[in-house]
Amino acid sequence: MMKLLIAFILIFIQSIVFSQKNETLTMTVKLIEKEEYLKAIPLLNSLIEKDTLNSEAYIQRSMCLRAKGEYEKALNDLKHAISIDKNNEKAYCVLGALYAITEKLNLSLESFNKSIEINPNYEPSYSGRGALYYHYLNQNDKALNDLNQAIKLNSKSYRAYSNRGNLYSLMGSNDKAIIDLTMSLKLHPKDHLIYFNRAEAYVEIKNYRKAKRDYFNSMKYNNKMNLFEKLENGEIYYGIGYCFQELNKTKKAEKYFEKAKDLGYDNDK
Repeated sequence: MMKLLIAFILIFIQSIVFSQKNETLTMTVKLIEKEEYLKAIPLLNSLIEKDTLNSEAYIQRSMCLRAKGEYEKALNDLKHAISIDKNNEKAYCVLGALYAITEKLNLSLESFNKSIEINPNYEPSYSGRGALYYHYLNQNDKALNDLNQAIKLNSKSYRAYSNRGNLYSLMGSNDKAIIDLTMSLKLHPKDHLIYFNRAEAYVEIKNYRKAKRDYFNSMKYNNKMNLFEKLENGEIYYGIGYCFQELNKTKKAEKYFEKAKDLGYDNDK
């Protein structure tokens, strides 16, 4: 059953203190945190029209565009932000995540490295680079070093705990994975991918009751807007069915397997 899903940091804003107060940026931060990207974009468009040199506005808009799957537009916004401020560690970090998603892995690594070169204490870049190392480059030792450093720099980074939990699962340390994923959910409740990954870890240690509960929560909070991070409900239904099967509740298992099939999910793929 093990199928870990990764979410590169979409929101780095929680740890950012703006150099200048801006009510619009404060409002769009909150909208992005709620994953209300379509509401944030018009506000950012308007702000950029009035202030063409606001690099933070371009970075925020790029994150919204990325969530919509408009990767080229997101890339253009990030390049523009960097042209305004060549020492913007956040812009390079978000760029690293975008390049990873579009599987331009060398460029992704270069971008994360540049961000860390600019600011060796910028936690999101360690978390992002750690995810790149384990998910795409199969370099688990480097990943663990980066994720440990991210947590050292920011003990409240939910994404760093989530990524390290995923890494522990890949390494077969599911008990450690569950501890980290649980911490991540305490810091950032209602995250569908973290619930899904913890469910997968529970399945590995045969705790099917807790796994089933997490699959249900994953479905409840599934983000349909973000094209990269959304889950197929059919996949979640299959996970629930599998748990019922292992709990010897055959009729319920068949019900959820059938739902998964109706939604087009094929576990054999």
